[in-house]
Amino acid sequence: MAKLFAPAIKSFQPLESTRLTRELNQKANNVFNQDFQSGEKFGWVTNNPMVRKQLELEPLVGYDYTLASWQLIAQLALTTTSDDWLAGLPADYRLLIMSGSLDPAGGYGLRLSKLTTAISTRNLLNVETKLCYRMQHELLFDRQNEAVFQ
Repeated sequence: MAKLFAPAIKSFQPLESTRLTRELNQKANNVFNQDFQSGEKFGWVTNNPMVRKQLELEPLVGYDYTLASWQLIAQLALTTTSDDWLAGLPADYRLLIMSGSLDPAGGYGLRLSKLTTAISTRNLLNVETKLCYRMQHELLFDRQNEAVFQ
């Protein structure tokens, strides 16, 4: 996905950025929320309704990403999945990679599996992956967040 977005995002002119960012944010929220029936803006973020309510009320949360933010996310996705990035890590570098099985941004656990496969080909010695069952995007906010610390 990032390979598709990165070049396109870089090519947009500043005058288009307001309209574009509004559309990107709206589409992302629609895609992320499509499997959640809460009807809430933050339905995809956590399975904890109290946290979702707090997020709705918090003025510093829920802002639209800027075009620069979208560029950064795309670049980060490209960088962290490239062979160059993995090759640059020392063999004893410790990695803990976690995702929720219900996280749409994490591909419902599929991206964790792909990343684990990519990393395993690099002979890194201290890699631990953890798929948190029935948890969403913000693992620490979910109702069963104690699983994150185990």
